[in-house]
Amino acid sequence: MEKKLESLPSYIFYGKLTEGRGYCNEFDIVDSIHEGLYKYTDIQNVSYNLARALCTVSYIKDDDMSYTERCHFLYYWIGDTLYKYLKSEHLFSPIIDELYTAANKFKVPNKCNIIYHNISKDFFNKRKIVYDYIQNYKTIKQSLTDHGYSCNREYKNYISKSVRIYNEVYNTCNGNSDTYCMKFQENFTKYNHDELSKLSCNLEQEHPVEPPRVGARGSLNDAELDIPSPQFHVAAVAPHLGSVGLPSEGASSSKRSDAVMSVIFPIIGIFLVCFTLYRFTPLWPWIHSYLIRKKIIRRNIEDIEPLELMKHTSEKDQRNFCRARFNVAYHTAEDSLL
Repeated sequence: MEKKLESLPSYIFYGKLTEGRGYCNEFDIVDSIHEGLYKYTDIQNVSYNLARALCTVSYIKDDDMSYTERCHFLYYWIGDTLYKYLKSEHLFSPIIDELYTAANKFKVPNKCNIIYHNISKDFFNKRKIVYDYIQNYKTIKQSLTDHGYSCNREYKNYISKSVRIYNEVYNTCNGNSDTYCMKFQENFTKYNHDELSKLSCNLEQEHPVEPPRVGARGSLNDAELDIPSPQFHVAAVAPHLGSVGLPSEGASSSKRSDAVMSVIFPIIGIFLVCFTLYRFTPLWPWIHSYLIRKKIIRRNIEDIEPLELMKHTSEKDQRNFCRARFNVAYHTAEDSLL
């Protein structure tokens, strides 16, 4: 049964008042009541909601299905709100008196009056539970009937607590003629006491949903992915090998360790051999001197090649010089005497 407590009549009505839903157009009066309540520091955060609730309930139409019970709902909602926020119980009576006096500012017939003036927090809470239970009883009974009297845990806890408090108040009022008890006994004309005192339901079986198990790297394991195990493959492919054991997790882990060590140890051995040759034998100095000599020889060869190139070029220029023809200008002696 997935029915929620929020669908019960008392929860619906209280929800409207808490959320400020419903018709109200007397905002000047609401603001005036709100300002008057602001002196009570404990309820400053809810003082506007209290003022608006008075307006909303005052303007409920008489054809509304909650009209006849509106004043009781209002009283228990206001009282519950005050006791939740007030740090001192003695402020309950003066504040609730002030609220109902201010409610007279709304020009409507059939105004709501205070149900109980001086009442302790314990008595108030018990009476509210009993009142809500009686108002919700018809809806609860119908819901249980429709579902074979099975209920979820939330419903069962609510019913159990309500029946327990109801029976406690009933025993207190039995033979008592105070105002509350007289009103309480009027409910028996509407509902049978035995039904109210014995209502129960069977807790439906809960099926807890296990969260998916996640591996070290955030991936789902084989169970969630429905991956057959290696043993399953062996049994399926070769049934006669069913007795052959496969490597366990410990064995595979040991093999991984052996593989790592087989790589690390040779590397360490190579470094040790190189260090020994370098530190305690002439092999490294010999290699070093050999490389230096080789480097010097290569550099000499590179220097000789340009010299030879220059030599060949010079010889060619000289040969060309021998073959060259020169024209020399001169004057005869006769010409020089002129």
